[in-house]
Amino acid sequence: MGKKSIFFWKIHIFRISSFTMKKFLLFLKKEHPRSILSYDHGRVTILFFSLVFFLLIFFKPYILADYSIKVRFLVVMCYTLIACIGLWIGRFLSTPYQTKKWTRLNQVVHVFNVIIISWLLGSLFTVFMLDNLIEYVFGPHHSAMIPPSFFLFSFLYVFVFGVVIYVFLRLYDLTYLFRRPNAFSNKVSHIDTTAIGASDNIKLKGKNKGEFIEIQQKKLLYIKAEGHYAQVYYLNAENNLETKLLRSSIKEIENSIKFIDNIYRSHRSYIVNIDYVQSIIPHEHKSYGYLKNDLGKISVSKDNVAILKKRINA
Repeated sequence: MGKKSIFFWKIHIFRISSFTMKKFLLFLKKEHPRSILSYDHGRVTILFFSLVFFLLIFFKPYILADYSIKVRFLVVMCYTLIACIGLWIGRFLSTPYQTKKWTRLNQVVHVFNVIIISWLLGSLFTVFMLDNLIEYVFGPHHSAMIPPSFFLFSFLYVFVFGVVIYVFLRLYDLTYLFRRPNAFSNKVSHIDTTAIGASDNIKLKGKNKGEFIEIQQKKLLYIKAEGHYAQVYYLNAENNLETKLLRSSIKEIENSIKFIDNIYRSHRSYIVNIDYVQSIIPHEHKSYGYLKNDLGKISVSKDNVAILKKRINA
Protein backbone atom coordinates (compact mmCIF):
# COMPACT_ATOMS: atom_id res chain seq x y z
CA MET A 1 0.00 0.00 0.00
CA GLY A 2 1.47 3.34 -1.08
CA LYS A 3 1.83 6.53 0.93
CA LYS A 4 -1.09 8.13 -0.95
CA SER A 5 -3.37 5.21 -0.07
CA ILE A 6 -2.38 5.37 3.61
CA PHE A 7 -2.97 9.13 3.64
CA PHE A 8 -6.35 8.66 1.96
CA TRP A 9 -7.44 6.06 4.53
CA LYS A 10 -6.31 8.27 7.41
CA ILE A 11 -8.40 11.15 6.05
CA HIS A 12 -11.35 8.79 5.53
CA ILE A 13 -11.14 7.40 9.06
CA PHE A 14 -10.83 10.93 10.47
CA ARG A 15 -13.97 12.05 8.60
CA ILE A 16 -15.93 9.02 9.76
CA SER A 17 -14.78 9.57 13.35
CA SER A 18 -15.64 13.25 13.21
CA PHE A 19 -19.07 12.53 11.72
CA THR A 20 -19.76 9.85 14.35
CA MET A 21 -18.71 12.18 17.17
CA LYS A 22 -20.99 14.96 15.89
CA LYS A 23 -23.93 12.54 15.69
CA PHE A 24 -23.18 11.29 19.18
CA LEU A 25 -23.03 14.84 20.60
CA LEU A 26 -26.31 15.71 18.88
CA PHE A 27 -27.82 12.56 20.39
CA LEU A 28 -26.69 13.61 23.87
CA LYS A 29 -28.04 17.14 23.43
CA LYS A 30 -31.55 15.93 22.68
CA GLU A 31 -34.09 16.37 25.44
CA HIS A 32 -34.53 13.38 27.71
CA PRO A 33 -38.15 12.58 28.66
CA ARG A 34 -38.94 12.89 32.34
CA SER A 35 -39.94 9.69 34.10
CA ILE A 36 -42.61 9.07 36.70
CA LEU A 37 -39.89 8.11 39.17
CA SER A 38 -38.35 11.56 38.79
CA TYR A 39 -41.21 12.92 40.88
CA ASP A 40 -42.01 9.93 43.11
CA HIS A 41 -39.07 10.23 45.52
CA GLY A 42 -40.44 7.69 47.98
CA ARG A 43 -40.95 4.97 45.38
CA VAL A 44 -37.57 5.44 43.70
CA THR A 45 -35.84 5.28 47.10
CA ILE A 46 -37.60 2.03 48.02
CA LEU A 47 -36.82 0.47 44.65
CA PHE A 48 -33.21 1.64 44.75
CA PHE A 49 -32.73 0.32 48.29
CA SER A 50 -34.25 -3.06 47.39
CA LEU A 51 -32.16 -3.46 44.24
CA VAL A 52 -28.86 -2.56 45.92
CA PHE A 53 -29.58 -4.86 48.86
CA PHE A 54 -30.53 -7.76 46.57
CA LEU A 55 -27.47 -7.37 44.32
CA LEU A 56 -25.08 -7.25 47.27
CA ILE A 57 -26.67 -10.20 49.06
CA PHE A 58 -26.98 -12.34 45.95
CA PHE A 59 -23.62 -11.69 44.27
CA LYS A 60 -21.50 -11.08 47.41
CA PRO A 61 -18.97 -8.94 45.50
CA TYR A 62 -15.34 -8.79 46.54
CA ILE A 63 -14.72 -8.70 50.31
CA LEU A 64 -18.37 -9.50 51.19
CA ALA A 65 -17.74 -13.17 50.44
CA ASP A 66 -15.15 -13.29 53.25
CA TYR A 67 -17.65 -12.45 55.99
CA SER A 68 -19.99 -14.76 57.87
CA ILE A 69 -23.71 -14.49 57.15
CA LYS A 70 -24.47 -12.27 60.16
CA VAL A 71 -21.57 -9.92 59.47
CA ARG A 72 -22.35 -9.87 55.76
CA PHE A 73 -25.95 -8.83 56.46
CA LEU A 74 -24.76 -5.92 58.59
CA VAL A 75 -22.19 -4.81 56.01
CA VAL A 76 -24.69 -5.09 53.15
CA MET A 77 -27.21 -3.01 55.09
CA CYS A 78 -24.59 -0.32 55.69
CA TYR A 79 -23.52 -0.25 52.03
CA THR A 80 -27.17 -0.10 50.93
CA LEU A 81 -27.88 2.88 53.18
CA ILE A 82 -24.71 4.58 51.91
CA ALA A 83 -25.86 3.99 48.32
CA CYS A 84 -29.22 5.62 49.13
CA ILE A 85 -27.40 8.63 50.59
CA GLY A 86 -25.36 8.79 47.37
CA LEU A 87 -28.59 8.65 45.39
CA TRP A 88 -30.07 11.61 47.25
CA ILE A 89 -26.89 13.67 47.07
CA GLY A 90 -26.71 12.96 43.33
CA ARG A 91 -30.34 13.95 42.86
CA PHE A 92 -29.72 17.16 44.79
CA LEU A 93 -26.63 18.05 42.73
CA SER A 94 -28.12 17.31 39.33
CA THR A 95 -31.85 17.62 39.80
CA PRO A 96 -33.75 18.12 36.50
CA TYR A 97 -35.28 21.31 37.83
CA GLN A 98 -31.94 23.10 38.03
CA THR A 99 -31.62 23.18 34.25
CA LYS A 100 -33.80 24.72 31.58
CA LYS A 101 -33.60 21.66 29.38
CA TRP A 102 -32.97 18.15 30.70
CA THR A 103 -30.97 16.38 28.01
CA ARG A 104 -29.58 12.88 27.63
CA LEU A 105 -26.20 14.28 28.59
CA ASN A 106 -27.73 15.62 31.82
CA GLN A 107 -29.15 12.17 32.48
CA VAL A 108 -25.79 10.46 31.92
CA VAL A 109 -24.04 12.95 34.21
CA HIS A 110 -26.75 12.48 36.83
CA VAL A 111 -26.33 8.68 36.85
CA PHE A 112 -22.54 8.98 36.88
CA ASN A 113 -22.77 11.43 39.81
CA VAL A 114 -24.76 8.93 41.85
CA ILE A 115 -22.25 6.16 41.02
CA ILE A 116 -19.19 8.27 41.92
CA ILE A 117 -20.70 9.65 45.13
CA SER A 118 -21.87 6.20 46.27
CA TRP A 119 -18.42 4.73 45.56
CA LEU A 120 -16.61 7.52 47.41
CA LEU A 121 -18.87 7.28 50.45
CA GLY A 122 -18.59 3.48 50.45
CA SER A 123 -14.80 3.63 50.19
CA LEU A 124 -14.52 6.11 53.06
CA PHE A 125 -16.82 3.97 55.18
CA THR A 126 -14.79 0.83 54.39
CA VAL A 127 -11.44 2.41 55.23
CA PHE A 128 -12.33 4.43 58.32
CA MET A 129 -15.40 2.83 59.89
CA LEU A 130 -16.11 -0.73 58.73
CA ASP A 131 -13.57 -2.60 60.86
CA ASN A 132 -14.45 -0.61 63.96
CA LEU A 133 -18.15 -1.26 63.45
CA ILE A 134 -17.65 -5.00 62.96
CA GLU A 135 -15.35 -5.25 65.96
CA TYR A 136 -17.84 -3.33 68.09
CA VAL A 137 -20.78 -5.57 67.12
CA PHE A 138 -19.20 -8.99 66.57
CA GLY A 139 -15.65 -8.87 67.88
CA PRO A 140 -12.22 -8.55 66.18
CA HIS A 141 -12.12 -12.10 64.83
CA HIS A 142 -14.83 -11.26 62.30
CA SER A 143 -12.84 -8.46 60.60
CA ALA A 144 -11.48 -9.00 57.11
CA MET A 145 -8.37 -7.52 55.52
CA ILE A 146 -8.92 -4.94 52.79
CA PRO A 147 -6.69 -5.83 49.80
CA PRO A 148 -4.74 -3.11 47.92
CA SER A 149 -6.90 -3.60 44.82
CA PHE A 150 -10.06 -2.79 46.77
CA PHE A 151 -10.59 0.68 45.31
CA LEU A 152 -10.29 -0.42 41.68
CA PHE A 153 -12.51 -3.47 41.97
CA SER A 154 -15.04 -1.73 44.21
CA PHE A 155 -15.42 1.02 41.61
CA LEU A 156 -15.98 -1.56 38.86
CA TYR A 157 -18.64 -3.30 40.97
CA VAL A 158 -20.36 -0.02 41.84
CA PHE A 159 -20.31 1.07 38.20
CA VAL A 160 -21.75 -2.21 36.89
CA PHE A 161 -24.38 -2.39 39.63
CA GLY A 162 -25.25 1.27 39.05
CA VAL A 163 -25.84 0.72 35.34
CA VAL A 164 -27.91 -2.41 36.04
CA ILE A 165 -30.04 -0.56 38.59
CA TYR A 166 -30.55 2.39 36.24
CA VAL A 167 -31.66 0.08 33.40
CA PHE A 168 -34.05 -1.72 35.76
CA LEU A 169 -35.57 1.55 36.98
CA ARG A 170 -36.06 2.75 33.40
CA LEU A 171 -37.71 -0.54 32.45
CA TYR A 172 -39.90 -0.33 35.53
CA ASP A 173 -40.89 3.19 34.57
CA LEU A 174 -41.79 2.15 31.01
CA THR A 175 -43.74 -0.86 32.28
CA TYR A 176 -45.55 1.34 34.79
CA LEU A 177 -46.57 3.77 32.06
CA PHE A 178 -47.63 0.90 29.79
CA ARG A 179 -49.87 -0.56 32.47
CA ARG A 180 -51.14 2.88 33.49
CA PRO A 181 -51.00 5.32 30.54
CA ASN A 182 -52.00 8.09 32.91
CA ALA A 183 -49.91 7.28 35.94
CA PHE A 184 -51.19 10.26 37.87
CA SER A 185 -54.87 9.68 37.24
CA ASN A 186 -57.34 9.48 40.09
CA LYS A 187 -61.08 9.06 39.63
CA VAL A 188 -62.95 12.06 40.97
CA SER A 189 -66.12 11.89 38.86
CA HIS A 190 -68.29 12.89 41.84
CA ILE A 191 -67.22 16.52 41.39
CA ASP A 192 -69.87 18.69 39.79
CA THR A 193 -67.77 20.88 37.52
CA THR A 194 -70.84 22.47 35.94
CA ALA A 195 -71.10 24.72 38.99
CA ILE A 196 -67.46 25.69 38.91
CA GLY A 197 -65.95 28.61 37.04
CA ALA A 198 -66.17 29.40 33.35
CA SER A 199 -66.29 26.91 30.50
CA ASP A 200 -63.93 28.87 28.22
CA ASN A 201 -60.80 27.07 27.14
CA ILE A 202 -57.33 28.15 28.12
CA LYS A 203 -54.15 27.10 26.35
CA LEU A 204 -50.92 26.65 28.30
CA LYS A 205 -47.73 26.36 26.26
CA GLY A 206 -44.29 24.95 27.00
CA LYS A 207 -41.02 25.87 25.33
CA ASN A 208 -40.63 22.53 23.56
CA LYS A 209 -41.95 22.16 20.04
CA GLY A 210 -45.62 21.19 20.04
CA GLU A 211 -45.79 21.22 23.86
CA PHE A 212 -49.11 22.61 25.08
CA ILE A 213 -52.31 21.73 26.87
CA GLU A 214 -55.78 23.13 26.18
CA ILE A 215 -58.39 22.72 28.90
CA GLN A 216 -61.52 24.40 30.17
CA GLN A 217 -61.00 27.02 32.86
CA LYS A 218 -63.27 25.13 35.24
CA LYS A 219 -61.17 21.96 34.78
CA LEU A 220 -57.92 23.57 35.92
CA LEU A 221 -57.11 22.73 39.56
CA TYR A 222 -53.68 24.18 40.22
CA ILE A 223 -50.20 24.58 38.80
CA LYS A 224 -47.03 23.77 40.72
CA ALA A 225 -43.60 25.15 39.89
CA GLU A 226 -40.82 22.59 39.42
CA GLY A 227 -37.84 24.87 38.82
CA HIS A 228 -37.88 25.72 35.11
CA TYR A 229 -40.83 23.38 34.63
CA ALA A 230 -44.47 23.61 35.67
CA GLN A 231 -46.74 20.71 36.59
CA VAL A 232 -50.36 21.36 35.59
CA TYR A 233 -53.07 19.52 37.56
CA TYR A 234 -56.46 19.36 35.89
CA LEU A 235 -59.57 17.24 35.31
CA ASN A 236 -60.03 15.54 31.96
CA ALA A 237 -63.30 14.95 30.12
CA GLU A 238 -64.16 12.02 32.41
CA ASN A 239 -63.28 14.08 35.51
CA ASN A 240 -60.12 12.08 36.14
CA LEU A 241 -57.26 13.91 37.77
CA GLU A 242 -54.37 14.27 35.32
CA THR A 243 -51.12 16.19 35.13
CA LYS A 244 -49.09 17.70 32.35
CA LEU A 245 -45.45 18.78 32.69
CA LEU A 246 -44.56 21.87 30.67
CA ARG A 247 -41.09 23.33 30.19
CA SER A 248 -42.12 26.78 31.26
CA SER A 249 -41.67 28.86 34.39
CA ILE A 250 -44.68 29.48 36.60
CA LYS A 251 -44.21 33.22 36.03
CA GLU A 252 -44.63 32.78 32.28
CA ILE A 253 -47.77 30.71 32.81
CA GLU A 254 -49.13 33.27 35.26
CA ASN A 255 -48.70 36.02 32.66
CA SER A 256 -50.70 34.00 30.13
CA ILE A 257 -53.70 33.39 32.43
CA LYS A 258 -53.66 36.35 34.85
CA PHE A 259 -56.74 37.79 33.12
CA ILE A 260 -58.88 34.96 34.55
CA ASP A 261 -60.62 36.09 37.73
CA ASN A 262 -60.73 32.77 39.59
CA ILE A 263 -57.06 31.91 38.95
CA TYR A 264 -54.74 33.18 41.69
CA ARG A 265 -51.00 33.02 42.48
CA SER A 266 -51.19 31.77 46.08
CA HIS A 267 -47.47 31.18 46.51
CA ARG A 268 -44.26 31.60 44.54
CA SER A 269 -44.60 27.93 43.56
CA TYR A 270 -48.38 27.64 43.13
CA ILE A 271 -51.20 28.98 40.99
CA VAL A 272 -54.64 27.76 42.04
CA ASN A 273 -58.20 27.78 40.80
CA ILE A 274 -59.95 29.43 43.75
CA ASP A 275 -63.22 27.62 42.99
CA TYR A 276 -61.61 24.36 44.16
CA VAL A 277 -60.18 25.68 47.44
CA GLN A 278 -62.06 24.27 50.42
CA SER A 279 -60.19 25.93 53.28
CA ILE A 280 -57.04 27.79 54.27
CA ILE A 281 -55.11 26.58 57.31
CA PRO A 282 -52.62 29.23 58.45
CA HIS A 283 -49.45 28.32 60.32
CA GLU A 284 -46.68 30.43 61.76
CA HIS A 285 -44.08 29.29 59.24
CA LYS A 286 -46.10 27.83 56.35
CA SER A 287 -49.77 27.92 55.43
CA TYR A 288 -51.71 25.53 53.22
CA GLY A 289 -54.85 25.59 51.15
CA TYR A 290 -56.83 22.35 51.00
CA LEU A 291 -58.75 21.53 47.85
CA LYS A 292 -62.26 20.12 47.71
CA ASN A 293 -62.82 16.35 47.53
CA ASP A 294 -59.29 15.67 48.83
CA LEU A 295 -57.71 16.71 45.54
CA GLY A 296 -54.59 17.83 47.38
CA LYS A 297 -53.14 20.86 49.09
CA ILE A 298 -51.26 23.92 47.95
CA SER A 299 -48.84 26.26 49.69
CA VAL A 300 -50.10 29.74 50.56
CA SER A 301 -47.73 32.60 51.32
CA LYS A 302 -48.27 34.64 54.47
CA ASP A 303 -49.41 37.71 52.54
CA ASN A 304 -52.02 35.73 50.61
CA VAL A 305 -53.75 33.95 53.50
CA ALA A 306 -56.25 36.73 54.25
CA ILE A 307 -56.85 37.43 50.55
CA LEU A 308 -57.60 33.81 49.71
CA LYS A 309 -59.83 33.36 52.77
CA LYS A 310 -61.85 36.37 51.74
CA ARG A 311 -62.19 35.20 48.14
CA ILE A 312 -63.24 31.62 48.92
CA ASN A 313 -65.82 32.89 51.43
CA ALA A 314 -67.19 35.53 49.07
